[in-house]
This record gives sequence, C-alpha cells and structure tokens, in this order.
Amino acid sequence: MKTLVYVIPVYPVLSETFIPNEIRAMVDRGHQVVPVALESGQGQAQGDEPPALSLPGVPRWQAGLQVWRLLRPKALKFLAAQKGLPRMSLTLSACRLAVLARQAKGDHLHCHFAQHSAAIGILTAAMLGKSVSFVGHGADVYRAPSDLPLKLATASFSVAVCRDMANDFARLGSAATHTIPCGIPTQRFVPCSVASVSAPGRFLAIGRLVEKKGFDFLLRVLSAFPESQRPILDIVGHGPERQALETLISQAGLDPWVNLLGPQPLRFFKANHGRYRALLAPFRIACDGDRDTGPLVIKEAMALGLPVVVSNIMGLKEIVSRQTGWQCPPDDLYAWRRALRQVMQSDAERLDAMGVRARARVHRHFDVAIQARKLSSLVEAC
Repeated sequence: MKTLVYVIPVYPVLSETFIPNEIRAMVDRGHQVVPVALESGQGQAQGDEPPALSLPGVPRWQAGLQVWRLLRPKALKFLAAQKGLPRMSLTLSACRLAVLARQAKGDHLHCHFAQHSAAIGILTAAMLGKSVSFVGHGADVYRAPSDLPLKLATASFSVAVCRDMANDFARLGSAATHTIPCGIPTQRFVPCSVASVSAPGRFLAIGRLVEKKGFDFLLRVLSAFPESQRPILDIVGHGPERQALETLISQAGLDPWVNLLGPQPLRFFKANHGRYRALLAPFRIACDGDRDTGPLVIKEAMALGLPVVVSNIMGLKEIVSRQTGWQCPPDDLYAWRRALRQVMQSDAERLDAMGVRARARVHRHFDVAIQARKLSSLVEAC
C-alpha cells in the first residue's frame, strides 16, 4: 500500500474532526500516513488526533537543496500559471514539503482544502514526480477559490464532498473528480433512547458562530413562539459573531431560553445528546458565498440517534432524508417554526424510530471506513 503524505493547512482544529477520522481509517486500510501541517493549531483540539509534522520546522537551507527539482517541466508550468500565492513563498513551502515527503518515502500527496495546501501539494508532487489529490470543502471552493480550474486540471484527481460540488467541479472542466463525503467512525457513537429522556422543548445547535451557520435566524424562530411554548436552545461553538448573538439575545429578551455554551469537544456531544429533542442546523449560503457542504455534526447526530432539522442546501439534503429528519428552506421562518413544533409534538416512539433509521443511513452511506476504501482505491490506481 502506498505511503501518503497528508497536506493540511492548520492542524489540529477542534471542528475539523474529518481529517483525523480519515487519517485513522486510511491507516486501518494499510497505508502509512504522514500528516504535514502548514501551521500548527493554536486553539482547542479533541486530544486524540494523530501527530503531524510541521512544515515551518524544515530549515531554509535544507529546503534550498530541493530547488533544482523545480526544473521539471510540470513544476515550472504550474508555478508560472498559478496566481494564488507569491512564487517565492510557494517555492519555499514546496521545497520544505519535498524534504518531508522524501524523508517519509511518500508515494502520494493528499491535500485537504483547495487553497494553499493544494497549491503546495501539487507543486511538490510535480517536483518529485509523484501523484497528488486534493479535497474541496466549503470556503476554499465557494468563498475564496484560488486557481481552482488549474488545480483541477493538474491534480491526479480531486475529491468533492457532495454531489453539488462535484457538478461544480465538472463545470470548471474537471474530468477526474470523485464524490466522497467526509465520514465518521460510526462504531464510536453509542446512541441512547433520545426521545424518552430528552425534554420536549430543548434543542441543540453546534457550529462556528459565523453567518453561514444561521444561528441569528434561529433566534428569530424562537421569538416567533409564544413564551409559554418557546423551546430552550443551547448553542455550542465559538466565532466572530458571538458578541452580535449576545446582543440579539438580549434585545429579543431571549436570555431565559438561549444558552451560548462556547466551544466543546466531541465528548460533550456524546455525553449530553440525550438531553435534547433534536439537533438544529439552519445553515445557509453566506453573503460571501461560504457554505456548509457536508457537515460532520449532522452525521454524528444521526449516528447517536438524535433527530435533526436541517436546511436543504448542498450536502445537507444528501445526508438527511424525510425518513431520518426534517428539511427546511434556509431562512424560512414559517417552515422552521412548523418543523420545531412537529418535533416537540412527536411522541417518543416516532422519534426513536426516526433515530434508528438515521443511524442505519449513516452506517450505510457515511461510515469513514467506506469512504477510506473509496479513497484508497483511487490512490492505488494513480
């Protein structure tokens, strides 16, 4: 099996569990995996991530010994054509990565996100004569794409995490895109009988506090309920919109009903999901184009047997079926209020049955071992 060098922008990151999930699954498939971080994560992490090498840790003099590899025609062509990074910066990073890839005896470079990491990985692969792939996720494709048609044309193959993204890649001229949703280790999620122990009017939302998550909209939904029927909402996450959300909560008089719990590790979700009636994901397309394409938190909730209410955009509509949750148009106040009422009024048997179907759907379509098998086959075929 090929040795894989994973190229990751920042690692570890609390909210990006899909990367260590995939690394562990590829190791289980028989690959040796060497993660390389362009930057070290400074915030919270889950605590069980596979360790990574640091790109900035490679001395300049050692990187300089790899410069001659830029003379390969494919490397020169990519370096000249790309516009997303200054050439000197890209060259130094690629030379540093070449040092680590050669030390690891890497056969294939696999890059998460389609921006800097993909550019550095593609150039390094061209310098070393290796195969290379990259995964598109969200902002890297829709908010701030960088040389995306060039990268799609140059990489050995690309990975889209949902069908809509794969179609977008095809419109950009890609002939080698494969749809592989981010997976979760389903065996690590042990469900309880959520509906039988949860409060009928308590909901959970998880995500970064940014525009695309739509948490400001959730406050409007709660405000539309009479106080006597208003559910409680716990929001887990951190981000630049926390202060704005606190202001909205105060202005709307929602302090008794809304709790901002800050960032929490995955173990919080596993330990506390039984307190909630459903997970709410009112995600939307932000004004700058950013969007969620296949958030793991939805799959994790379903693996725990927790009902979900989601916006019907991008990969969310592929994850949740009518038999396993509720889909609503983003920012549709009437539809979301109606969905929350239905969840609150549903009996325990209905919600538990929905949770069983949701868990089966995740096991069948979104287990990380299944996704790793697909990725491994593509890598081995290069």
